[in-house]
Amino acid sequence: MLPPGGTAFAGRPAAPGVLHAGDAAVRAWTSLGWTWGGSWTDPRDTQHFSADGG
Repeated sequence: MLPPGGTAFAGRPAAPGVLHAGDAAVRAWTSLGWTWGGSWTDPRDTQHFSADGG
């Protein structure tokens, strides 16, 4: 797991700051045309967004 400190969050717990599909932040950014790292396949990066598709 990279980074090793992220191991506790690998299961996507319901914790402050952990993004999930359908969350308000994910909906807001994707409505502007950004892609969410949680929908990427390699690497999957659930805490980031990209204006150019990752």
